[in-house]
Order: sequence, then C-alpha cells, then structure tokens
Amino acid sequence: MWAGANLLLAMQLRRRRATWKMWLLPNVLVAVLYLPWLITLFRALGQWRLSQVYSLTGNLWAEQVVKLCYCFYSFTFGESVPVWLLPITLLLALPCLWLVVSGARLRRDWLWPALFTTALAFLGATRWVSYPFVGARLLFLLPLFLLALAAGVTTKGRAGTALGVILLAVNLAGLWTYYQARDLLNAGYLVPSQRITEQIALHSSSEDTVVWVDEVSFDGSALEYYLPKDFRIRWLTSPESVEEARSELTGGAIRHVWLVRSSNDISPGHIFENLESQMTQAWSEHALYSYVPFSPLHLAVLRALALLRHQDGNQRRRYFCEVWEFTAPANPTGVAEPAGMQPKQPRTMRLRRPPLAASHP
Repeated sequence: MWAGANLLLAMQLRRRRATWKMWLLPNVLVAVLYLPWLITLFRALGQWRLSQVYSLTGNLWAEQVVKLCYCFYSFTFGESVPVWLLPITLLLALPCLWLVVSGARLRRDWLWPALFTTALAFLGATRWVSYPFVGARLLFLLPLFLLALAAGVTTKGRAGTALGVILLAVNLAGLWTYYQARDLLNAGYLVPSQRITEQIALHSSSEDTVVWVDEVSFDGSALEYYLPKDFRIRWLTSPESVEEARSELTGGAIRHVWLVRSSNDISPGHIFENLESQMTQAWSEHALYSYVPFSPLHLAVLRALALLRHQDGNQRRRYFCEVWEFTAPANPTGVAEPAGMQPKQPRTMRLRRPPLAASHP
C-alpha cells in the first residue's frame, strides 16, 4: 500500500508543479512511525521467504491462476454463497469480470496505483497462504473493486442493470444462508466452535487435559476464544510441533487429549492422519465426534478437487470437522501407562456422534 501511494504521488508530481517536499515529507513521516515495527517486518520477511504453502494443483503457474480466480470469486459473490447457487455464480463470473474491467477503465486516476499495489500484495500473499486465504490478505482492495463494479453496472445500460440486480440477489441469498447457518459454500463457517469447547470442558478437566488443534487445515481461533483459559492448547503445524506435543505426554500428567482437525488433511506428509492413527493405537479409550455434514454438491466438488490433485476421490469424507477424544487408561497397578505405548488390554473403540444441527457460525 505504501508503494502504491508513492506511485500515486509520483503521478501527481508530474501533473503539478509541486516541490520535492510533497513527496519527501510523507515518506519521512511513514518511516519514522514505522520504526518500532521494522524488526517485526524483517522477521516476517524471513518467514515469508522460507514458507511452504499447500498447492491445490501441484503446479506453480496453475496455482496462481486458481488463486486469482478464487480471489475474484470471493470479492464478487462472497464465501457465504449457498452451495446450490454455485453453478449460477460460475456462469456469472465472466460477465462480472467484464463489468469490473469496464468500470476500472473509467477510474484512471487510481487505476494504475491500484494495479501496482495489487501486484505487490498478491506477490506477498501467494507465497504466504493457500488459495482460500488470498482474498482476506487483499481485502483492502475490496472498496476499489466494488467501485469499479458499480461503475461498470451504471455504464452498460440494461445489461449492466440486469447483472447488477442478479449480483445483489446472489449476495442477499448469501447473507440469508449465512444467518441460517446451512448450505454455505465454505463449510468452515458452520463449525460450531462454542459447542465443541463446551463438550471439551464438560468431559475433561484442565489439570490433566491438552487440546491439539490442526492449524494447517483448520481455523481454531474461535476454539481458543470459547475454551476456558486454564485449558492447554497446542497448535500443530509441522512434524516438529507434533513431536513436541507428543513428548509432553510422556510425563504422565496428561490423561486426556482432544484432537480437533479438518477431515481434509492438507499437511505435508499427512501429519494429522498419521497422528490420529498413532493415537488410536496407543490409547485404548477414544471416541470420534463429527460436525458439519457435507451436502451432495459439496461431496461432488471435493471429488473433483481430489481428481485435480490425482488423489482418490472416493474417500469417505462426510463431515467437515472431526474431534477425537483420547483418554489414557490406568493399568492394574493404578499407575498411568506411558503415552505412545500400545496398551496391553484389548483395544475398544467408541464412536459417538453428537447432534448435527448447525449452530450460528
């Protein structure tokens, strides 16, 4: 944004007989005010340079196309569009792009700085996050995007007006679906985080409990908000963080483990699927709770994405969120068995599914 503002200033300097102070003073002010955050900025740049992001397609250039398309879709229709409207919105995508491009041409005073800023912001976001999250990093561009869209609607006569009315109807349908909390295109908004944390708090004690959250495939920020503050939360993002979390179990103080994860494991090497398998073998008492059932259209989209990644599209995924409850048994001497060891008694598995009525996102 700072670079785009400088480009806008440079364009103004060309048009007017302004002094060098018009360019120098704002930049000095920005530099001085930003000094306390320079260390954080350099650290973030280092993490950005070394980051690895999940790729839907497996191809660098195809992935950029996917990210651009998804960002445009989320700006135009939002992510609370009901899943049954997905085919209609896909048909509307090209006409809406025509409106945006037509409207942007009429706003040449900010068009080039906006494009320059967009390019830099996209460069930062595309290496930092996977395709569903790029739009959130470019959210500061949404007002300009809507201005261009509105300009296109008003200058294209009846066709523009008709498209504008349809767009308004689609977005109103998205709002209605969001507050109804069902059939959302992005099923992650339907996760009943408050109900999950109430279940964790009701069936375990903070003294001997740890909550593991899959931070790669699942957004657990709401869980942290609702969970009682004395519960321990471990954010799992890598094989190293998983090993560190498992090593915490060897002391014997932890007798209750909750694993909250997405049913779609996009972590490198399928970290969470392996962790789930290891824990179900090592802890004889465990239960699975599933939340947010997928609709048939959701499942069709998931199968298509799996084929795009050359994966098995027939895997049985019927729910978005999985919560595993692991309870360490006591051996006959009354001393807790070391975590990570196969219990001697026969393993029993309890599958319990809570009511699946979705709560407010």
